[in-house]
Amino acid sequence: MFCKYCGGEIDEDMLEETGQVYCSHCGALNQKEESYENEFKKFSQENLGNKNSKNKDDTGSFWWGVLGFFVPLAGLLLYILWQKTYPKNSKIAGVGALISVVCEVIFYVVTIIICSASGMGLKDIFVGYV
Repeated sequence: MFCKYCGGEIDEDMLEETGQVYCSHCGALNQKEESYENEFKKFSQENLGNKNSKNKDDTGSFWWGVLGFFVPLAGLLLYILWQKTYPKNSKIAGVGALISVVCEVIFYVVTIIICSASGMGLKDIFVGYV
């Protein structure tokens, strides 16, 4: 371990039970390095957001999923933008958008299968639009 003030090497055997030690070179009080890591983790969780959000607005409401289903682009944008700040709402909006896209794909596949089984080609379906 090294002193954070003068850079001198500190003997770790001299650490007290509290995790503090005085530098033999400059006499400054230093803490064990693990406590700095814990402070950094605490700071990053408070300021950068985490998965266990304590935000009272992050309810994961069903209505975000409904919005994502009927407006999939909005659901996708909310999913991307809210991942750190509102993780529950973000997940619900993203799931709604995903379900909407899957339903659309299934609808188009079933429509093509029914049309081809009935003898209609895609050209016959879109004749009025061309």
